[in-house]
Amino acid sequence: SYSMVATNYLPVLAAFMAVLATASPRWIGRRVAKRGWLQAALLVALLPQLRPLLPAALPRTSAFAVPSGPAAGALVQALGRELWVAADEMLNVGAWSSTGQALGNIGIAMRNGADYMCDGSWEHVQGELETAAASGTYLLPTADFQGLVDLFGYEQPAPSIEWNNARTSLLRLAAQLDQRAAQLVDAARPDKKEATNLSVMVICERLRKAATLFEPGKFYMPFDPRDNVARQGRERPRSPDSMPSGSQVPEEYSETKSAEIRRFKEQAWMDEAVASATKLGLGALSTVFSVQEELEMVTDESGKNTVLRRLVRDLHPDQNPGRETEVIPAFQLVQKLRKYVQAA
Repeated sequence: SYSMVATNYLPVLAAFMAVLATASPRWIGRRVAKRGWLQAALLVALLPQLRPLLPAALPRTSAFAVPSGPAAGALVQALGRELWVAADEMLNVGAWSSTGQALGNIGIAMRNGADYMCDGSWEHVQGELETAAASGTYLLPTADFQGLVDLFGYEQPAPSIEWNNARTSLLRLAAQLDQRAAQLVDAARPDKKEATNLSVMVICERLRKAATLFEPGKFYMPFDPRDNVARQGRERPRSPDSMPSGSQVPEEYSETKSAEIRRFKEQAWMDEAVASATKLGLGALSTVFSVQEELEMVTDESGKNTVLRRLVRDLHPDQNPGRETEVIPAFQLVQKLRKYVQAA
């Protein structure tokens, strides 16, 4: 141990250096101090005696920061499959519970990120997870997402140094939803209370199951939920809409569900724009709210597309000298909305 080194060797080192300082010519002392010969000689001489002590003195690697384990690509894909199921259930809760709209917004961004993970396009995951973290802060605190977000903040995804933090994030998110389950169920439609409770249970189960992916020896590869015709005991799952995988919405896809997804997407983008504008000041926030008010006055799709086309032009930073930074949140918002309207 360190105490043994200090007790047995440091007095000897101190005595040796004192003798050298008094017996050596001054020029030798200058050369030793300049070139470090004394330190190197002492290290070589003491290495055989110190080596047996090193294993006991050095700390072991943390249990979850394991350098060996599943390949990064497989780990990201497995995580994406679990998060996709959890996010899909979040959309259900958001549609059925009046207090669950924020959870639906989180589910949109999380399912987008999960699609990227499943398809191996991990470079875009961090942005989607950051959007999820900012979409419902009163329901799921932003800080509880940080471990997942940081998992994709490196040149290569899922470094082992971040495994423990990602695991902690997943467990914290599950714990937060456990605490709010009764509130979400109470606010659900009468005919959907039981289904809402079941969805919350599935979300928490999948988040906790995903957390085990980062534990030593517990890696597994779930089935791709996007390939299932139906999940046993659950309602028909939604197929990813306008996802990076290029998946197509099936013909039997409910128009009502499609409208719900669109509403959630637009609200999530609006919340993101408000959050960005708040950081820039009152002018940026006022511009975002003006866009929101103008769009709420339009009822038909063709009229909305016309308004969005004009807003993209009017809010372009080049058209607003002196306000370039101030208009960016509103400009990015109308860009996203216009692309979504055109795709629909």
